[in-house]
Amino acid sequence: SYHRKGIWVDAEAEPRIERLLAAAEATAEAALRLVPERCARGLPIINNEADMKVAFATPYAPRMDERFPAWLAASAVVHDALSARYAARGLRFHAAADNANQHLVREPFDGRRSLLTPTSAGPTDLLKLPVFAFYELLRLMGDRHGTWEAPPDAFFPRSDLFHAITVGEGRIGAMFALHPVEGRELEPVALAYTLRDIPWPRVNLVEFRIDATHSNAFAAAGRRMPATVDPVAAARRIRAVQELGVAAPLRSGLRVTAGRLRLPLRLDPFATVLVWVTPFDPTPPAAPPTAPQWLAAEREGGNVVLRWRPDRDAAFYSYDLRRDDNGPPIAPVPHRSALWVDTAPPPGEHRYTLRTVSASGRRGPPARSPPVRV
Repeated sequence: SYHRKGIWVDAEAEPRIERLLAAAEATAEAALRLVPERCARGLPIINNEADMKVAFATPYAPRMDERFPAWLAASAVVHDALSARYAARGLRFHAAADNANQHLVREPFDGRRSLLTPTSAGPTDLLKLPVFAFYELLRLMGDRHGTWEAPPDAFFPRSDLFHAITVGEGRIGAMFALHPVEGRELEPVALAYTLRDIPWPRVNLVEFRIDATHSNAFAAAGRRMPATVDPVAAARRIRAVQELGVAAPLRSGLRVTAGRLRLPLRLDPFATVLVWVTPFDPTPPAAPPTAPQWLAAEREGGNVVLRWRPDRDAAFYSYDLRRDDNGPPIAPVPHRSALWVDTAPPPGEHRYTLRTVSASGRRGPPARSPPVRV
C-alpha cells in the first residue's frame, strides 16, 4: 500500500529471510519504475512483517524465546543492507516488526503477543521477554557503517549468519545473529573475529548475548506454557535472567596493539550477539545532577517496585543497586533497565542505594531512595 510517508509492505506470517529480501527488492524496483520522482526525494519502504503466525488467542512459542530476537536482528541487518544498496537512488528500508500490537496479555507465558508477560504470582508481577533485550542492543550500535572483509560465504545470503558492523561517537558495535534461511538446519558457528583500525589505545569490551541461557526469562521458566512461577525462589532467578546478559564480565582497560582486537566468538542456533567496544576512561561518571534520580520506591504485594530516570550517557554500562547501605547488589550485573522489582525483601524499612557504572568499570556517586516499609 502507498502512503504519503512511504510504501508499506505486508509480508506473509513468519516469512523466510530470503523471501523478505526478494519482496523488498521487488518493491524497490517497482517504486523506481512507477514513482521515480518520489524516490528521488527520498522514499521510505516499511516492511510491516513478523506477525509470526500469532493471533490474539494462538500460542506460538517463538514469540517468547530467543528465536524472535534472532529474527529481528536478521531482519534489521537485511533492511540495513538494502538501504545501503539503494541509497544513491533515494530509497530507505525499515523493518517494522508489528511491535505496536505486541501488547500486554493476562496469561503468564502463554505465547501470545507480548513484550512483558505476567508471572503466576499475579497480573501486576511482570517479566520481560527476550525481545526487550534486542531493542537494548540497538541502542548500543553506532550511527555509521564500518567496513568488513570476510570469505564470500561467511555471511548472509550465503550462510545463516547475519552481521553488521557500526561505529559511532565513542563506540563500536558489531551485531551477529544466527537464523536459518532456505530451510537449512542450524549448526553452531565459531568465528575468529578481528576489529581493526581502533583509534583508542585502551578499550573496554563487552559481549552482550541473547540465546537459550542469556537474556531469556522464558527459558529460565522451563519453556512451559503456561509457567507456574513461585513468587520468591523462582521469581528471583528468572527476574535476573530477564535482563540483557553478557557472555563474560566487563573487561575494561584492555590495551590495543596496532589498532587491532582479536575476538573468538561462538554462536549457537538462534543466538544474537553484540560486541561493544568503547574507549577506556579512568574517571568516574559525573557528579549530580547526572547521578541517578529516583522516581518511586513502592511496596506492591510482598515486593518492592523501584523506578528511576534512565541514564542516557553513551558510556553508561550498568546500574549498581543495593538494599540498605551495606547490602550486596540485588540486581544482576549488568542491569541496564531503569526499573527493578525487589522480590520479597525482609520485613522492615528499607532505603535503596543506586549508582551508575561506566563502560570503563567506574562507579558514580550514590543516590538513596525514599524509605519504603515492607
